[in-house]
This record gives sequence, C-alpha cells and structure tokens, in this order.
Amino acid sequence: MPRIPEHLHSFWDHSEDNFSQDWSERILAMDYDGPQSAVKSWSCPVCNDFWRTTIRNMILRGNPCKFCNPSSQGISSNRRGFCHILGVDSVETMNPNIAEKWGTVFLDECTILFINEDHPWPDEISTGSRKMINLVCFRSVDDMGRHNPRGGEECLHISCQRLNTVTSPMSPGREPAQCPSCSRGGNAINNYDAKNALSVTNPSVAEELISHPDGKTVDQVKAGSMKRCEWRCSICEHEFCAEINMRTRNGTRNARTECPACENLEVHIDGRNSLQIRYPNAALHWDYERNGDFTPANVTYGSSYDAHWLCRHTECTEDMGECGHSHTQQVYSRTQLLIDENSHVPCQRCCPGGGYRDFLRGYYYVLEWDHPQHGSIFKNGITNVPLDRIGRLARSLHRTLGLTYRFVQIITNEDGAAIRRLEARNLRFTSLLVTLDEGVNDLDGRNEMFSRNMLEHANERGFIPDGSVDVTEELRSIIEDELIRVVAIEEE
Repeated sequence: MPRIPEHLHSFWDHSEDNFSQDWSERILAMDYDGPQSAVKSWSCPVCNDFWRTTIRNMILRGNPCKFCNPSSQGISSNRRGFCHILGVDSVETMNPNIAEKWGTVFLDECTILFINEDHPWPDEISTGSRKMINLVCFRSVDDMGRHNPRGGEECLHISCQRLNTVTSPMSPGREPAQCPSCSRGGNAINNYDAKNALSVTNPSVAEELISHPDGKTVDQVKAGSMKRCEWRCSICEHEFCAEINMRTRNGTRNARTECPACENLEVHIDGRNSLQIRYPNAALHWDYERNGDFTPANVTYGSSYDAHWLCRHTECTEDMGECGHSHTQQVYSRTQLLIDENSHVPCQRCCPGGGYRDFLRGYYYVLEWDHPQHGSIFKNGITNVPLDRIGRLARSLHRTLGLTYRFVQIITNEDGAAIRRLEARNLRFTSLLVTLDEGVNDLDGRNEMFSRNMLEHANERGFIPDGSVDVTEELRSIIEDELIRVVAIEEE
C-alpha cells in the first residue's frame, strides 16, 4: 500500500460524513485499490472551504485546497461550478451587477416569476461556472424597446446565458455580453411584453410581410433587423425582397418605406410602370441591339439607365423614311418631358424640342412673371412638347434675371396649324406687346411678351380654334413641378 502523506490528516473532515471515524483508524483499515476510491469529506484548515472527493484524488493533488492554491485560470472552489462555502468567490460577491439580474419579475401585484427556480442562487455559485442561467434585464429602454439611459420603462427581457460568458473579464475592444433584446444589433423579441416586435412598433410594415428566411412571424422579428424578407405592397400589390431595417428606416417607430415599384425603382410584377406600358411612344425608339438585355418591358419609365435610342420618326423627314438618328439618353430624362403616351417624342435631328411642326399636336401656353418696371408680364407661346419648351423658358429667365415663371394656362389642339394661326393673330395686337430693355436680348421668347393673358383675350373675341381643349388643370401639377425642378437645378 502506498504511503499516504501525513499532511492530509489536517484536511480530514471529522463530521458525520466520515462516520466519525478516526484518521489513524481509516489509514490502518484502507486498501489503496479498494476503499480509498470512495468519496470522503474534507475541509481546509486555512479558508474553511468544504468539499468531497476520494482519498486517491487528495493524494494526487499537489495542493489539496484549490481555493487556497488557485489554478492559472483564476480562483476556483473545490466543488466544481460552486463557490467557496463562505461565498467569497460567488457571483454575488464578484459580480453584483449580474447578481441583480438573478432576481424575480413582478408580472402584476399578485404574480411573481422566479426565473431561476431550478438553479443555484448567486451566493451559491462561482463566476466560472458553465451553467446556463436565466437573467432578467432591468435596463431602461425607449418606446422601441432599445436601451436608453433616459428611457421611461424597464426592458425586463429574460435571456438564458452561460454564466462564465457574462462574468469573464472582457478583452480590449470586446463588449460585455448584454441583453439580446434591448442591445443594439440584438434580434430577440422582448419576452416580457413583446414591446419591440415588428407587429407592435411598425404595424403598417408588418402587415406586408409574406415570409421570413427563418420562418419567423411579425411577432418574432423586430424593426432594424438585417434579415431580407419577402413583402407584398399594401398599395400596389407588388412583391419584392428587402431588409427589415430598410423598410423601417433604421428601426424608426411607425416608419414605412415605399416599395420599389411605388418609387419607380423596380418594374411592377404586372409591368404597370414599365417604359413599354407607360410610354409606348418612347419605347418605339428603343435600340434593342445596343441595349442588350435591357428592354422597355424590364426598365421603369423613371430609370436612370443610360439607354441607346434610335429615332423612328417618319413625319419629319423629306422622303418620309425613318430618321435613324442614334444617341444615348437616360430613360427618366427622355420621359420626364412627356405628358402622356400620346406626347410627341422630340428628336434633336429631325424634330428638336424647341421647334414647332404644324402637323403635330400643338399647345398654346401662358406663363407669368414680375418685371421690376413693367409689373406682371405674360409669356405666350406655342410648342409641340410643352414640358421641354416651358423648362427651357424657365431656365432662360432664371439665368438672365434670376426670376421664376408662374404657370397660368394651356390649351391643346390636334391641328398644330390652328394653334400656329392663333399665335399669329395674337401677335397682331401690338398694343399689348411689352417692349423689354435691350439688356435682356438673350432672354428666350422675349418677343412674345404681353401685358395680359392672350388666351383670355382670344376667347373674348372668339379666336380660339375649334377642337381646342383647355388642359390647364389636367397639366397644372406636372408643369408646376417642372418649373420647380428647373429652378432647383439652376440654384445648385
């Protein structure tokens, strides 16, 4: 039988656990390969810690008390996962901030939830334990359930975390483990009252969710998540894929971003906002060979794609053949000057936007601006492409005098020659023409400036051509938006 070190006698626990047997009697009666393998009780004469292990284990230990002789990993008790019998290395002593989360949650005045009912309490367990512990978060949160020291309520989310993870010293640059519900970047839904669920914070977005990549519902995800989900727009019924964070404007309460089809960034599933359907007159000039995979059916009418175009006008050439002029232009730039699918699409070679053709639909427009000496001046004119023409006039007036036009009135007629005759008749009333200073010779359209609205003047005398239609209210918002846009660009 191997010799048992005499110093172990001082660690022998004389409690009833060892059946009150004397140390010498045990030594004489023991067989190294037999009874010594039984678990016995021991206590440290220095720190009073108590533990149970075999005599064989105690013989093999270099320093019998693990608390008085800690390992390189730090102080540890003699009972695996449990603290010193006096609690000097317990969670309650070493990490009071964690011990505070060990408590109870008062669900209401009569109901208390003990979240660690089946686990040791913080004064019974060491900080190095690998046990999974339920911890309640008492941090202050905002109305989105996110941590905010000035928040008006407590988080109260209960999370299950490994104890040695939340109590371990943090390495440089590493954040301590925090509540997965109220922490930035956490994806857990608050299990106390679901205050941060998408269905609570952003109901208008929640009702559009079709599917989540992990199969979660709107009650299981929160605003700000980076997960890409499938959505169906409640306005236009378009289906698309997008991050929850994007749809909720970085997790803003009650926020909802428009779907890409509503914003004209993506072709709707039924193609309603495609170039082909919205402006077939512009799609007619699409150069299929040079545009490759892009077609009028898979680009929106407001796309920024710099497309290739091939003019197919025949009405403006001498031999009535296709013009064939090839050029590049962004799709939105080409369509923003078109009023509808019947608008004339100008070509800078055979029919430039600033010119006028009698065989095309004609428009007679009236704009107004304030001259420092002459007061209100009405710019009257004709065009086949009203938005383009009015945009050019607005740009010229702003560059020359720093002033802006106000939209007054516009009529249209299928017979462009009738509109030209109306302009010629109005120009005969020279008494109503305004003579401007020579300093504004560069102002576009300066020779068609009148002291009154000449459409009203012509209507009073019965000069309005038959078949003319007043489209002022129909086009008001479109033309006024164009005037605002042009001025904004000039002021940049």
